Amino acid sequence: MCRWFITLALQVALVLGMRSEAVEENRLDRAIDALAAVQRVDMGIVLHVVERDDVHGETLVPGNTERMRIVDTIRRGGTVEISSVDGEKRARFVGESKKPVVWYASRAQADLIVHDGAIPWALVQGSEGSGKTTVLAMWVAFRVLEHVGFDREIGITAPTSKRLNHVKREIRRYWPARWFRWSVRDQKYTFHGGPVVQLVSAVQRSEDEGSPIQGANWVAHGGDELQDHYEREADIVARGRSAPDGYYKRLNTSTFKDSPGWRTFRAACVANDNDWHVSLLLGMESPFIAPSHWERFRRAVTLREFQRRVLAMDVGPERQLYYTWRRSIVENDNKRPANLRTLPLGARRHRARARPLRPQHRAAHWQRPRQAPARLGVAQGIRVPERI
Repeated sequence: MCRWFITLALQVALVLGMRSEAVEENRLDRAIDALAAVQRVDMGIVLHVVERDDVHGETLVPGNTERMRIVDTIRRGGTVEISSVDGEKRARFVGESKKPVVWYASRAQADLIVHDGAIPWALVQGSEGSGKTTVLAMWVAFRVLEHVGFDREIGITAPTSKRLNHVKREIRRYWPARWFRWSVRDQKYTFHGGPVVQLVSAVQRSEDEGSPIQGANWVAHGGDELQDHYEREADIVARGRSAPDGYYKRLNTSTFKDSPGWRTFRAACVANDNDWHVSLLLGMESPFIAPSHWERFRRAVTLREFQRRVLAMDVGPERQLYYTWRRSIVENDNKRPANLRTLPLGARRHRARARPLRPQHRAAHWQRPRQAPARLGVAQGIRVPERI
């Protein structure tokens, strides 16, 4: 009876496994057919660079009442034609966009989105209300347009799956659904024009599983809240081996974090100006937020909290906890201990050392009568009240 039941269970599992494989193959076939059915797609973007103008400005952004004026306009993309040659899918730009998406950004945001400088990697420390995640979504869209016609991958990483949901929410706001097909199972956007955008959480479930970022080949990378997964930097850098001419563009957003490791990483980025461009993105400079909000916020919090959250300043903790006092840790410039000074400023060196009492002296010490406070004060030249 038991053998018969085991045999039946194995047969059912085999049938279900074959059926699941068949379902997966059918799903992939339908997805390929759907992509092949698209012959043309409008992938045009118009990015208006705006600044605040309370006197002569207009309300340009839908749902935003702030008055602005356009100071520059950046156009990218166009109409993409998708064809098949010898069974191989090909895509190319064939004309200007007829219905482009229209975005608005500040000058600081636009410089990050366009990313046409010689330095490939950008690290942005943003404050609250600076629009870091919005910039990241627009930045990835611009990178997709640069690789239309090629089967290439662009990676987006975040410290947790919950944080990835914030990125996907911004993507839904700015990416038209006609551009791509979204796969919930694979967490990726497959564009009709060729590129694929892969979303990856940096959380490592177990040591046996390994890093979730390993195994991919990316031509560009966007990292959200890098201060919470900068430990994966080696894996992220390794993914850029397939970038054309080695130009592996990266945009990494971050916020202030009281962490010695993060401070060391950020300082290394500042020192490596050949690869990294480090900048600040402040919400107070955003033309999309009313100045009265920041004035009200300043009155509601302490100065330290305002500096940390609004000005993106590294203010440090109110009560510092030193994790080590090892004097072997020295600075490179003066060879002095990094955590402990050899002799504090204004202090005098005392060579006397406290010696433990011997057993016979220890008993006599505790049996010695205590002196009155008044006599103790007189002996030391201190005026102490007779009664306390």
